[in-house]
Amino acid sequence: MCIYRKTQNTKLNCIFNVVSKADDSTTDAFKNNITLFTKILDSLLDGYDNRLRPGLGAPFTNIYKGTVIPLHVSLSPQEYTIDVFFRQSWKDERLKFHGPMNILRLNNLMASKIWTPDTFFHNGKKSVAHNMTMPNKLLRIMDNGTLLYTMRLTVQAECPMHLEDFPMDSHSCPLKFGSCEYTHTHTRTHSVTHPRTHM
Repeated sequence: MCIYRKTQNTKLNCIFNVVSKADDSTTDAFKNNITLFTKILDSLLDGYDNRLRPGLGAPFTNIYKGTVIPLHVSLSPQEYTIDVFFRQSWKDERLKFHGPMNILRLNNLMASKIWTPDTFFHNGKKSVAHNMTMPNKLLRIMDNGTLLYTMRLTVQAECPMHLEDFPMDSHSCPLKFGSCEYTHTHTRTHSVTHPRTHM
């Protein structure tokens, strides 16, 4: 309890005591959140096998993909280079959790410990993942087991062009992707503009 006295110094001391108690309370709450956060992550990974796709035994796993926020596009004859944030979303029932937060925002370290789609670009000639200053990857896990995985990529891809009507021609240069390991009976890929809307 603070008792204010007539001297200025005593008043200041009283105020500092109140602030100190508030800081201690904030620190304790922060430590409790860190502890709870760690427990949730540990429980998710306990017994988790990242070699197995989600819903193993079920007909297939839905994966929503989309290239969003193009940062740069460069065109050259019969090919193009694009710098994008590439997003993928899927549901993994093994990663459901209960806690005070609805979303776990994690980095690439967690992504290496769980199952992620083995996506490759059918018409890609060269792909580079950005790793400065750390791998440019973001993983979000929702409490219902839905994941959003974002990475920054630079992709050089083929784009066959028919120039018979040049210069009045127009071209469409899609970026085609699929799974390297799984067939259509195991995973279903859906191209969407904003994968997050399927959460």
